[in-house]
Amino acid sequence: MRPFCPAVFAAALAVGVPAASASDFKRPLLRAYLSCEVAAQSGSLVGPSIAQCSAIYETLKRDVFDGSFPALRAWYEAEKASGYPLLYGGEAVVAAGA
Repeated sequence: MRPFCPAVFAAALAVGVPAASASDFKRPLLRAYLSCEVAAQSGSLVGPSIAQCSAIYETLKRDVFDGSFPALRAWYEAEKASGYPLLYGGEAVVAAGA
């Protein structure tokens, strides 16, 4: 697994780094959110990373799932049940529009 740096990702979001396409923007955001979830579940999400992951969650919910927590959660549960392929390789459960 690639190391996750929420500070770098959050900074990119804050300054509005342009993406080549919507899909190019969404996949890293989806991966960042999954990294946050995995870190939170393992107990390794601490300090400033908590706030950064919260910002990633809010951006993902708004920009990818049109503000729908149930849609985000359904995607996450499907991704989790499949072993997080978007993080670890394999056939990813792609979110709508991603």
